[in-house]
Amino acid sequence: MGAFIAAFLSHAARVVAAAGAMLVIGVALWFVIGVLTALAGIQTGPVVLISMVLIALAGIAVGSFISVRYITRNAVMQPTVAAVGLALVFVSLTMHGDVGADRVLVPLGAGIAAAISAVISRSNRTPPNNSLERTREG
Repeated sequence: MGAFIAAFLSHAARVVAAAGAMLVIGVALWFVIGVLTALAGIQTGPVVLISMVLIALAGIAVGSFISVRYITRNAVMQPTVAAVGLALVFVSLTMHGDVGADRVLVPLGAGIAAAISAVISRSNRTPPNNSLERTREG
C-alpha cells in the first residue's frame, strides 16, 4: 500500500510541475505579446483573439516539451493531464452561463495539443547504461 501512495504522489507532483511549466510559459508569452501589441498600437478584437489562442497553444506545446524532456522523461500522460487540468481551471474561472460545447472542447483541445506535442518531443535515443555491472560485448 505504501508503494502505491508513493507512486501516486510522485505522479501528482509531476503533473503539477508540468502544469507549472505550461503556466509560467503562457504568462511570459502573454506579457511579452501584450507589451509588443500595446507598443505597436494594434490591440484590436481580432488581434487579441488570435493572440489568446496562439499564447495558449504555445504555452501548452512548449510546456509539454519541457515536461517530456526534463520533468517526466518521455512520458505523455503527465503533460496531457496537466494541460486538461489547466484548461478545466480556465473554463471554471472564466465561462459562466450557457457557453455550449466550449466547456468540453477547450479541455479536449488542450489535451490533444499537449499529447501531440509530447509525442513529438519524446527522445528517440536509447538511455545510457549507468549500471555498475559490466556488460559483455561480443
